[in-house]
Amino acid sequence: MSYFISTEVKINDNPYLRKPQKYGYIRLNNHFVSEKKDKHALIVLPTGVGKTGLMAIAPYNISEKKVLIIAPQTTIRDGLEKSLDPSNPHNFYLKYKVIENPNDLPSLIVYDSKTTFEELCIADIVIINIQKLQQRLDNSLINRLPRDFFDMIIIDEAHHSPAKTWVETCNYFLDAKVLKVTATPFRSDDSEIAGELIYRYTLGQAMEEGYVKQLKDITYVPDKLYLTIEEEGRQYTVDEIYRLDLKDSEWISRSVAYSNDCSRSVVEASISMLQEKRDKSDVPHKIIAVACSMKHAEEVCEIYREYNLRAKVIHSDLNKNVKNEILSDLENHRIDVIVNVHMLSEGFDHKYLSIGAIFRPFRSLLPYSQFVGRLLRVIPDDEISDKDDNVACIISHNNLYLHKLWELYQKEVQEAEIIKHLKEIDDLITNIDNEGNSINQGNVIDFGEAKETGYGTLTIRDYFNDDIQENVKQRNQLYEEEIKRIMEENKTDQETAIKIYNILNKKDKKILRPDLLRKFNHSTLDDTIRYNYVPSIISSLNLNLKGRDIQGCKLFIKNFSWIGRDPKFDNSAMLAIYFNQHLKQYINRSRDKWVISDFERAWNYLDDLKEFILLTLKHYKK
Repeated sequence: MSYFISTEVKINDNPYLRKPQKYGYIRLNNHFVSEKKDKHALIVLPTGVGKTGLMAIAPYNISEKKVLIIAPQTTIRDGLEKSLDPSNPHNFYLKYKVIENPNDLPSLIVYDSKTTFEELCIADIVIINIQKLQQRLDNSLINRLPRDFFDMIIIDEAHHSPAKTWVETCNYFLDAKVLKVTATPFRSDDSEIAGELIYRYTLGQAMEEGYVKQLKDITYVPDKLYLTIEEEGRQYTVDEIYRLDLKDSEWISRSVAYSNDCSRSVVEASISMLQEKRDKSDVPHKIIAVACSMKHAEEVCEIYREYNLRAKVIHSDLNKNVKNEILSDLENHRIDVIVNVHMLSEGFDHKYLSIGAIFRPFRSLLPYSQFVGRLLRVIPDDEISDKDDNVACIISHNNLYLHKLWELYQKEVQEAEIIKHLKEIDDLITNIDNEGNSINQGNVIDFGEAKETGYGTLTIRDYFNDDIQENVKQRNQLYEEEIKRIMEENKTDQETAIKIYNILNKKDKKILRPDLLRKFNHSTLDDTIRYNYVPSIISSLNLNLKGRDIQGCKLFIKNFSWIGRDPKFDNSAMLAIYFNQHLKQYINRSRDKWVISDFERAWNYLDDLKEFILLTLKHYKK
């Protein structure tokens, strides 16, 4: 009998699963099992609601054979692997109590050119990047496997244009049940997503339930803006350019995008928002920015650095090791700002991205909504100081002309019916190389010099519910009253009063000897593992201290398989080494390079890791 049919799972009555995950699963079961339909099923869930979790539970009691999950790019593929990986203590199945016994977790592989047929036969779930499916490749699955090998195919981010490889794969495994999932219910072209829409959960619903952050759109409006037309060599105001019909809005928006003056204004506004959030909370809020090109991203990044923020650029041309290092720095709070070009649009989630700074024109709703989606991941209640921590801010320059996209975005998230697909306008900024030129030969992006004078203002448009709005209003009122009180009692100006308030209300205390604290953390962490956690596990499970009877358990797989294979390691050594190696992987740097915040994350993770080890060993011994 199929693994997905025979394995006991807790789904419908599971209090840890979210409503859209359970409702989506019920609709899927009805579609393929009760109604026995063979038409592709389409489910729409917003970013941050639990799309990966729905894909994780989708095959159970439905798929009679193996499952193929197709990802459109490597970032999404890696995220799926992390969530479903049976060697990850925080994998979806255990974390949300879908499966109780770690030994009942599905076998999983990520397909590449070196994957053997034996590995494919062992795996319950095969995750593959779309490029690996091309039929022209000798090692394509289509050229290696029988047509009935998979009984379910799950296509992630189904809003992409129908790739030839997807069509070929679905046609080859013709009898497989096909599920398409997406967070973006509109396509990058002017055609509908093939399949029957069986369930859709709107972003408005997700906000109401608190599954995602609320949103606030902020526009920087300059006091005066002058643009220079290169061939004429003279300055014009925006009104003059329109009145004289000299250039169109796209030329103006490109000129603003590449203007150092205009970028600096948006940088300063985004830093102000970040500082306001950080001053009132211990949450490590961060900024994600999007630029036109690699060269432009470096320029924006340099402006942030001028204000002493730790900023880094990430783009698709970086090698894998450099990308992983940057993402690790972001995950471990070693940077404040990440500036991206053609990356982090899908499949990347970091809950502390709370400020979105836009430095490029968006011509269509799809890329705009994908960028906004990076801000939606909610911060858990036990980490926040107040509800304002879960309000994300989007900041852009007024003359990038993103107002209509914001209005369309609001309309999209509020509609409950099937969204009508919009005809996309060609985005002239999308394909720009390092030097700021169009990739198409012979084309040069036309823009002028933009300069600002005077002091700009911020226009704020909210998209959140009345309770959140009232909470923010009351909190701001109390804050203003407290600042006023401090000014009166201390006979000081507003700037000094704000500094006094921040000192009085900041939870963090100054670390007087960070060098000694780091050394203390290092030694006590080792001692806790060796002399507390390992003995406790061995004692509670009645393990032979010097035996090797746990070497075959599922702890020692993948990157940790060498621990179980080394005959020098007994049970106690295997456990101690596993603890340390797993923490090293979790922090993603060697222990000698850890800083104080790395040790804090390791300490916070340690109990979860211990529980995962205990659970795995308990079921292994049965």
